[in-house]
Amino acid sequence: MVAIQISDARLGKLGGTQRKALDPEWNIQAAHRLWKRAGDFDDWPYCERAYNGSPSPGTSATPTPTPTPTPTPTPIPIPIPIPIPTRS
Repeated sequence: MVAIQISDARLGKLGGTQRKALDPEWNIQAAHRLWKRAGDFDDWPYCERAYNGSPSPGTSATPTPTPTPTPTPTPIPIPIPIPIPTRS
């Protein structure tokens, strides 16, 4: 189940209740209305912070480990027989 956290104050302004907010369809549509209003994540500051990759105020960011690239194998030279002309 998908549920987007909407504050009680916003729920009231959207004509919703905590019970309505648990209905996935209503919840997603309400969140979309909030997002369309400003076209940004102002109603979800923690989501925007995560989206931008910046740490929360007063906390240190734990860096995401960078995956180690898989080394490219070194090609092994394969001898190709070259015909050597012979004198007859």
